[in-house]
Amino acid sequence: MNAAGIALVGALALAAPALGGVVSDRRASPRVAAALHLWALIGIAVAPIAFLLCLAGPGSLLRGTSHGAHEHDRQILAWVALGVVGAILGWLAVATVRTLRATLAVGPRRLSVGEPTATPEGVPVYILPVERPVAFAVGLRRARVVVSQGLMDLLSEEERRAAVAHEVAHVQGGHPGLLLVGHVMTQAFGVLPPARRAFASLRRELEAAADDHAARAVGDPEVVARAIAKVGLTSAAPAPSAALADEADLGYRVGRLLGRYPESRTRATVALALTGLLAIGVVAALCGALHPGALWTGVVACSALLGWIGLRPFRSVRA
Repeated sequence: MNAAGIALVGALALAAPALGGVVSDRRASPRVAAALHLWALIGIAVAPIAFLLCLAGPGSLLRGTSHGAHEHDRQILAWVALGVVGAILGWLAVATVRTLRATLAVGPRRLSVGEPTATPEGVPVYILPVERPVAFAVGLRRARVVVSQGLMDLLSEEERRAAVAHEVAHVQGGHPGLLLVGHVMTQAFGVLPPARRAFASLRRELEAAADDHAARAVGDPEVVARAIAKVGLTSAAPAPSAALADEADLGYRVGRLLGRYPESRTRATVALALTGLLAIGVVAALCGALHPGALWTGVVACSALLGWIGLRPFRSVRA
């Protein structure tokens, strides 16, 4: 396979999740769509790193030229590739630190909100003494819910139940951690439009998944829609994690709850199949082209790890 073919295969591997996201957009289950957009974000970081590591490996693109000047050129190419990988990893580390600092800045301890109450699911809920209506989930290992007194005053009792159930769904589904990954990727690769679109879509679909849980918890999707509309039209939440209402996605989320965006299992199945087959196929082809006789156990292990991360949006949430 020549360089043009390798570049084409790599581009297809990178585009596969985004392609699946386009197929399923606003018509698949929010969990399916969230997984596709999460894979797209991960691929934006992993694909160039994997390509450069293969390029730096012994006998990769320059196999058969192992003597003299050619060997010297290959070594220079390998060091350059490894240097670029180090730069990418360093930039990802910087983005991770920045995102963690922003997340910790809105934690309950920093906000000094006192002692929490607990939901029936055992999730701590902190009351923020401010008038602006906000609600968000924050934290990784011990995620918590923060709601403001302004939100409690704005909503009816039934709508308050819906708002808390929405944030509990974020906690139980591990959404703050998924959004942390998304924030890191956007911090590092936000200059790329596909990264920005994938992160915005990931946030939207995780919010929609939490809306579905809240609708089941209160037994009426219209109650959830009213709560979202009230909070979204009043103010945006300040948290860098999951928030009750985002004005940019307000119409879509309320429309879903009112039945304007029916789900299509066919689209979801096609999107997942397209993503899985295309991504696995082209990654295998790429490894075969760059490294004949590659360690397929490593390829399988890497695919399993990426698959585990990408499937986190399917984590069960207790009703």
